[in-house]
Amino acid sequence: MTQSLLPLIVLISGLLLTQERASGQEPFPEPPPTVKTYEWTVSPSAEPAPALKHRFSTDLIETVPGNAAIHYIRATLMLPRITSDQAQKEIDWYERRSDQLPLDDVKPWLAQREIVFQEIAAATRCESCDWGIRFQDLRGRDVIEVRLMEFQEMRQLARLLRIKAQVEIVERRFDDAISTLRMSHRLAQNVGRAPSVIVSLISTAITAVTNDVTGELIAAADSPNVYWALRLIPDPTIDRQTVARIDVNMLFQLFPFLKDADTANHTPDEWQRLLMEAIHDVRQMTDDRPSGKSMDAINQLSATVLILRSYPVAKRHLIARGMNPAKVESMPVGQVVAIYSRDCFRHVTDEFMKWASLPYYEGEARLRQLNSELQRDGYLGASQASIAERDPLLFNQHLLPSYLTGEAYMRQRRMIALLSTVEAIRMHAAANQGVFPKTLAEITRVPVPLDPARMKPFLYRPVGDQVEILAPQTREPGDEYSGRRILLRLR
Repeated sequence: MTQSLLPLIVLISGLLLTQERASGQEPFPEPPPTVKTYEWTVSPSAEPAPALKHRFSTDLIETVPGNAAIHYIRATLMLPRITSDQAQKEIDWYERRSDQLPLDDVKPWLAQREIVFQEIAAATRCESCDWGIRFQDLRGRDVIEVRLMEFQEMRQLARLLRIKAQVEIVERRFDDAISTLRMSHRLAQNVGRAPSVIVSLISTAITAVTNDVTGELIAAADSPNVYWALRLIPDPTIDRQTVARIDVNMLFQLFPFLKDADTANHTPDEWQRLLMEAIHDVRQMTDDRPSGKSMDAINQLSATVLILRSYPVAKRHLIARGMNPAKVESMPVGQVVAIYSRDCFRHVTDEFMKWASLPYYEGEARLRQLNSELQRDGYLGASQASIAERDPLLFNQHLLPSYLTGEAYMRQRRMIALLSTVEAIRMHAAANQGVFPKTLAEITRVPVPLDPARMKPFLYRPVGDQVEILAPQTREPGDEYSGRRILLRLR
């Protein structure tokens, strides 16, 4: 009996798949457990009147002369001093949803910080934000040892704004909550003006906090529709290419002698010293092992071995790229290895940079393949313990630019697009007797945003009395940060 039904089952499955493809709908996979899921019960909500009544962005015409960074730093200086027990209690609050906050404790706590919020509001209105650090001018160890405490403190301001907005949501002061979220978005934008990988990640983390609270606003009963507020958030909030270029040039900021290695006129001993110091500094930046005279002697010996091992390969490289063989033979060993090591680093960073500079949906897949290709071609070792042939001074191993900003940034752009999609659904329901659309294509009142990571529609399907929206994972299946899933019910 089962065998006789099998052909029919296959036929029906094929017909369903054909219909799905014909309708233009992408198959909806079962998301793995690692995909973060939000479950919200929402109210139908029409477009506000006027349509742009609610804003998460600050228009230039609304700004006044002034430097926002000064107000943000003043805000952090005005934070009350607290005990470790109080700090732990605040950390607990930061991890709660709006409806879980102990308002009797939280509201007086917020009142004590009113002057802090006044400074943040003043920063929000400033037309410029100059943090006073020119990362491109740093040299030597200052490049990696520059203190970024003022930027780390911005996380604290974002958490304060989060709790402020949550209380306003619980008390149904939706206009106030939207104003607070606007300050939080402006904070992320202003932090992102500093061209640093670490600071860019802080900016993205602030956006993540803001997005989480925006989801709570949307899920609140009878909350206003913020579709246009979300769609008009500036994109990008960070200049990823500038950040990446600063990161790529870090090698020459750390070791300026590499920039003119082709023409520099140093003695063999001087070249040897420069390379030994470079290898030592690179290891010190990334190695937590104890130092001392014995360790210094071992490091000197291993550095000498690295240089001598690389010399024959480096000579062949310089001749192959067109340099006169006699000139190469006359160069000091250290100069030949310096030029070769710099060229190898440039090749690696250019390969990463060209794909990271493209829109995410075009370049991300190639970026994921690149690491294994560079290992295959000898630019990267298979592990931190292995030494690649085309990495004589360990620059590729230890100083490779970070492209985490692209993945982290895209995660939040996807979340903003998902939140916009939910608002488009709420707008549709308000105009259709409180009924969910059967497909996203049914929504005609406003455009439904595409998934910015794939430039395709988000996946959507009705499931019983709810609908499911999925941003599929773009990385390996076990990556909990990659995908997002929203389950919606209507009140």
